[in-house]
Amino acid sequence: MDKHQALIEQLKPLLQEADFDQIFQQLSQDLPSSERFLVKMEMQRLNQSSRQVIDLRERQSGCEAIEVDGLTHFLNEASQQRLTELTKLYGNRLTVGVVETLLKEYKPTASQPSTPTAPPPQQSAPGQTPPQLLGHYITRTETRRTFSTAVRIQQGQNRGCDGLTLDISVGGCQVRLPGDFRLDTNAPLQVAYTALGQEFLAPAMTAGLSYRILKVQRRKGYQYVRLKREGSDAGQEQELSRVIQACSLRTTPEINHLIATTRSHGYERHFLPKLSAIPLFFRMSDQQLVPVFSLATEQNQEALGYWQDERGINQLSAAMGTLRLSRLLQEPHNPEHKLLLSFQHIQQEQALFFSATLYELRQSQQLDAFLALASQRSSFRIHRLSAHTVGEEDRQLALRCPLSGRGADALVQQQLNELCLVVMLEEITSPDAVTHYRQRPMPEDANALRRFGMARLSKDPIRVLPLQHKEQRREARFGLRTQALVTVGRKTLPAMTLDVSPKGIKLQLAQPLSQPLERDARLELELPKLQPLAGKLKLKGMPYRLVRSQKDGRTLHIKADGTTGHTGVVFLSHLLSQNRAKLSEVGSARQHRQVTDGLKSLMLKRLHCLPVFAHKRHGRQQWDLVGQAIGGNALLNTLAPQLPADLEWLWERGGLNHLLSEVKRPEADPNPVWECLIKLPLDDQKGAVMVLDDTQDEDERRYFIDGAEAQGRFLALRARVFPANRPDLDYLQQDLAAISTHALHRARELEDMLWQVQGCGQLIDITDEIRCRHNLPLGS
Repeated sequence: MDKHQALIEQLKPLLQEADFDQIFQQLSQDLPSSERFLVKMEMQRLNQSSRQVIDLRERQSGCEAIEVDGLTHFLNEASQQRLTELTKLYGNRLTVGVVETLLKEYKPTASQPSTPTAPPPQQSAPGQTPPQLLGHYITRTETRRTFSTAVRIQQGQNRGCDGLTLDISVGGCQVRLPGDFRLDTNAPLQVAYTALGQEFLAPAMTAGLSYRILKVQRRKGYQYVRLKREGSDAGQEQELSRVIQACSLRTTPEINHLIATTRSHGYERHFLPKLSAIPLFFRMSDQQLVPVFSLATEQNQEALGYWQDERGINQLSAAMGTLRLSRLLQEPHNPEHKLLLSFQHIQQEQALFFSATLYELRQSQQLDAFLALASQRSSFRIHRLSAHTVGEEDRQLALRCPLSGRGADALVQQQLNELCLVVMLEEITSPDAVTHYRQRPMPEDANALRRFGMARLSKDPIRVLPLQHKEQRREARFGLRTQALVTVGRKTLPAMTLDVSPKGIKLQLAQPLSQPLERDARLELELPKLQPLAGKLKLKGMPYRLVRSQKDGRTLHIKADGTTGHTGVVFLSHLLSQNRAKLSEVGSARQHRQVTDGLKSLMLKRLHCLPVFAHKRHGRQQWDLVGQAIGGNALLNTLAPQLPADLEWLWERGGLNHLLSEVKRPEADPNPVWECLIKLPLDDQKGAVMVLDDTQDEDERRYFIDGAEAQGRFLALRARVFPANRPDLDYLQQDLAAISTHALHRARELEDMLWQVQGCGQLIDITDEIRCRHNLPLGS
């Protein structure tokens, strides 16, 4: 949306006008229809009401608690005035646009973390659950070095004071000042490097450089002030660079940002394999939202397989229609757009899929009929839809390595630069829900539900990428498409190669095999189009063996049967060595990691569930860390508006502590699911929890729900808890090596912390489904 930012800013003051749609059409008439659609979606998103808490205490000094519409924000006088100005643009409402603009204007600079880094788990107080930022990668444009030297501080006409630097770079520094020195955060500060002036010939540094105050923290009687140098004097930059270089043996790089990034990576590698939702990544094509990528994890394999028909073709993209997603984007807080119901119908050995959102069923007055009929089938599923848009800035961050700052390969950038939307599809079916929906009245005419049938797709546009990808082939593969003939027994089948390496080939048959081949089956291969390039070598009857065949029955992976004097190996080795610069390498582990890391970063821009982690401390396992995204976490804000969160009442009363002790038992349920009703805490009161099981009757549940609803404190949660895997140290190897170079003990501390993770899970908000289950009015 960056290239349309001027238009968006022009439209913001007009959002509340009655004829906004007409004005929008006039102002955007020069845009292509696909881009006009995206701008309209962005305006509607910005105009949505927000319940996000704005906390600027880590970014601005003098912040005080103020209450707006029942939410407590932390702002100083200047940001309060700015908040008032912004809300006037949106009809005196706190909207997504207001929150994003305010946070962007008070955003930390590139030399700082964009969000305060959560403390390590062992620093949390008893009963508190601090947040761990996921998708939190800090990239610095210059190296900041830890360096202590005496300085003299002067601001305006005030009497100066002596201070000490903690770190320094060409563009800024951090200084420690006496706690009683009065600072004006809006005025520049003069820093004279008194000690360095005596040691080096550095007139500018001795006289004093002008800095702007970014952040002030007070600890143990001192003020710790983060500064950014003002001006772009080339002479000052050269002098600073020369002095810092001369002192390099007395300094070490400041690596807290690297540790924060590595810790974020480490906890992601614990959480992501356990992710049960299906992430879908969309691009815009001919005014239609088209799913392009999905990520496969340990726990969403069954959910992905649910959408496959009898031919192995995934039908999920047919359920993700543009109109259905447009409604979700226009009204993201409307629960009727967030619940998707589906079932399968087998007809003449064909799997037909039916799906509908709650909104579509209510508009057609078929809700009871659909639920009653679908719940009789074993294929009935309830899904929760969540979505967030991604912009140019999000893509640029996702396509840059946080360690080196280098961009991804051109091929990867090309694949990901068109993405504009992320949708999370979470399956939340439970036996209790099915039992309740079976009590709805059956339809008089089941044929009335035909309108919800999905069109059968002959080709799946979604490319599913495994997060835990391991490159099986030990040699580089190159994209090379040429005709091939594959002989299996007495049959010769036409095919097309997809990629080749000296000893292996991936090819696609023109028609699927009638019967699947056994692993290690012997094949003969001919490459007729390449024969003119082979000279005396005969590219016919070359022996190969099957490594594996894909589910479509057409795509085969084959390897040379014996390599000594193998015609194919000799020819392809020579061909690839001579044409390496002309052919593109495919399937490399590096490119796969770049793509999946980019998708992961876009997905973690906003968390639609709440990741939770348990560590083993002093011989005791306890839940003591929750995941948080840079873009916020609505569920965490609901459970604990103030951080660090005190969620001990939830772990204990909700039974998660008991689940944690059970998940590692050999006889434990491999897929533990837990649901509960919650009355949220208020002031000094702890939250009340009712874990759903067969012991409660309908009246007991309704009494609990009605009591919580009357106070506006009702929430329903679904939890999935798993024992943690071993830390993925292979993935973290580069990060830990970079830390070990300068602080080996910090790398070991971080590694020990990741080994202490005993369990991880996710909490999912199912309040809307519970209301639908018990036939209650849905919230807005």
